[in-house]
Amino acid sequence: MTTTTALTKEATSRYADLKEMRVHYHDAGEGPVLVMLHGGGPGASGWSNFKQNLSALTPRFRVLLVDQPGFGLTDKPDHDERQWELTAKVLVQLLDHLGIDKVTPVGNSMGGAASLELTLSHPDRVDRLILMAPAGGAVPVTSLRPTAEGRILYTYYAPPGPSVERTKSLIDALLYAPEQVDPETFQERYEASIEPDAQAYHIRMFKKWAAGGAPDLWKRVEEIKHETLLLWGREDRILPLDSALLMLNRMPNARLHVVPRCGHWVMTEHPREFEQQIFTFMGSDQA
Repeated sequence: MTTTTALTKEATSRYADLKEMRVHYHDAGEGPVLVMLHGGGPGASGWSNFKQNLSALTPRFRVLLVDQPGFGLTDKPDHDERQWELTAKVLVQLLDHLGIDKVTPVGNSMGGAASLELTLSHPDRVDRLILMAPAGGAVPVTSLRPTAEGRILYTYYAPPGPSVERTKSLIDALLYAPEQVDPETFQERYEASIEPDAQAYHIRMFKKWAAGGAPDLWKRVEEIKHETLLLWGREDRILPLDSALLMLNRMPNARLHVVPRCGHWVMTEHPREFEQQIFTFMGSDQA
């Protein structure tokens, strides 16, 4: 375990040289381990997505904010594996590197797909499971096609290329109240999205998805017997709320908490409610 007194970006930053690649992550706090996995939007990273939750969670948990392969400061290799399978494999290597036996993944969107894959492929390494609108586990009932907002993710790098305006459109699609995003996070996302290696990686990834490589983990979710918390924004326009119904029906130990006036980022738009749900679910409720 690790104790970090300053919860700054620099003080919590770590690297691990693993078999597959060099992985960047943030490490803070003590206690049961939460591995928090960001989504697949341009400019995403562990810090960008979850930094606002560290001060509340670290007194009770050891929190790892992991940059998935191709994102943040983690390596951006050209590979043939499906994104969520590569992330799960790298996570096992990271846990071995850190000497950690079991974790609770906290996965949003594509990070949810990686969390599902880790749980299915290495169930002994997972304690409990927390998912926020996970890609691959969610199947829309009202429409089998991506929403108009979801298509913004796929077209972000289309000609004439990324811009401040496209970043604004992306944030608008992800959130119920995008005006609440602080300017620092907005600028951070934009600058990360235009980094050349990150841009090339995203283009390759989205091409694979467009060619039929999107996550289809919903076919196996009934195999997951772990206690599972599903967190969903009622106004999520990327993976609408009805997408949760298949998991809720098929996963024997899943429960659903719906957050009103909330889009795709529960942890950002309603951080206190997000954190309280984790406390309660993990048996570490506030007095």
